[in-house]
Amino acid sequence: MWIEGLANECRQPLALSGGTGQDDEQPRVGLHQDALATPRRDPLELLLRIGGALGIAAASISLLIFAVGCFGFNKVFTGLPLVPLCMAVPGIVLSIIGGIRKSPIDEDPHVMAALFCNLIGFVGALLEISIWLNWAVFYQQGQQVG
Repeated sequence: MWIEGLANECRQPLALSGGTGQDDEQPRVGLHQDALATPRRDPLELLLRIGGALGIAAASISLLIFAVGCFGFNKVFTGLPLVPLCMAVPGIVLSIIGGIRKSPIDEDPHVMAALFCNLIGFVGALLEISIWLNWAVFYQQGQQVG
């Protein structure tokens, strides 16, 4: 009973003051066939989001490699740190380009967050590569350099 009343109410034309009458037959609920679900976008607007996603993935993988290495699996440092490095470098480039060509929706903190995530992934990967290749990054007492 109340469902029929709601259905009849939805079928009634809209009462617009001063309208031309062309949109009077539009239903109150739902969309008509010509309505787009999302507005069309420029593909370059996605660069910042893709760069940020690459940074988050690079930082997460780098953290996972470090955690597994801390559990005693030292072979994880052999070649695997190249994965977050290869994700963070394009992520930094895409974040910078996306920050230059950003839409009004993308604010400056979004650009800084994407760059920060990529920087964490990049630095983490470099530290893991230094473990893999035995680089002398930190000071070690009793060893001579050279």
